[in-house]
Amino acid sequence: MALHDTTEAPLGKPDYDFPGWETTPGGFVLYVRVRSAWLNIHVLMPNFHRSPIALEAAQTNKANLSGDSVDDPDLWDYLDVIASHFLPELQKLAPAVRHVGKLTLADLQARQYYKLVVNNKGIARGQLYYWIDIDRALTWQTVEQAPREIREKWASQIQKTVSTLHALDVVWGDVKADNVVIDKSGNAIVIDFEGGATKGWVDKDKMETKEGDLQGLERLMDYIFNDNCPLRLREKDGDSERCCTEC
Repeated sequence: MALHDTTEAPLGKPDYDFPGWETTPGGFVLYVRVRSAWLNIHVLMPNFHRSPIALEAAQTNKANLSGDSVDDPDLWDYLDVIASHFLPELQKLAPAVRHVGKLTLADLQARQYYKLVVNNKGIARGQLYYWIDIDRALTWQTVEQAPREIREKWASQIQKTVSTLHALDVVWGDVKADNVVIDKSGNAIVIDFEGGATKGWVDKDKMETKEGDLQGLERLMDYIFNDNCPLRLREKDGDSERCCTEC
């Protein structure tokens, strides 16, 4: 089976890509990834016996898949024609992208994705990301030491991240200040896609939903901008109690 690097898909590409293929004596199998699902299209030469032109095209492109012509634009146009023809059915078969307690392949588009690690059978074994050089967490001290314009920058970055995730039908999940870090370039980065919810941030009945994300996001904005935010005051009181206990 051949694997094709699709980590830098061009803008405007349809909702699928081709993670791999393999040739068979009677044709070839095209692997089409729709959302996070790998689906197969079997292209069989006997099916083209009534159309010499279609048969010749299938044979030519099978040869290209087997040889050194995989970068031929005509080959990719041909594969796109096949995938587009079956796309409505493939979309029905592919599961909806939902938060499942870990990052899905769709999440990769919302982060600085570097490489997908696969085994010798082409099965995904993990993902690699660019290193996040963390400077500090988004705590009440971090917020109160930051000027207004920096807080606005962080708020905008967090809001854009959530918007991107929701556009991909992915939820953040456990929205709270503890799950935001500030890197050494001063950027706010959303972390922890393990699911769940924290009391006070997201109501239990809204846990792991877009509605819950928006509720948590609203409270996070209050945490960042409102010096009398109950969640921030609770955190400060907790730190004060721990300090007294240690003393």
